[in-house]
Amino acid sequence: MTLQEEVIWLREQLEVNRAYDQELKLRAALKLTPQQSWALTALYTYKRKVVSGWWLQDNMPSTKGHSREYVTKHVQVVICHLRKKLPPKSIVNVWNEGYALTPAGRQFIADTLAAEK
Repeated sequence: MTLQEEVIWLREQLEVNRAYDQELKLRAALKLTPQQSWALTALYTYKRKVVSGWWLQDNMPSTKGHSREYVTKHVQVVICHLRKKLPPKSIVNVWNEGYALTPAGRQFIADTLAAEK
């Protein structure tokens, strides 16, 4: 492994650890299930502003091996439960793309994470 490859790998590991740290803080602060905290962390940390429903379905933990219909419904239920635990209109559906946090939702998450430090 070259030095450049090692630096890239270390940066990726740091981002994974930071996201996991945020997930644990959100889970404790908002009393979320593991799937809810994972989805909320994904919405908050994903590089793009809109997280596709397909990406959530393909990457959500503990849904491997289930049918596409089950996983699709499971993601919808997780998002529905998240909406009940966040301020109104924090998560929006983006037509034909997926889900996104609104600026108010992002601010709420940032404030929650700051309070947990």
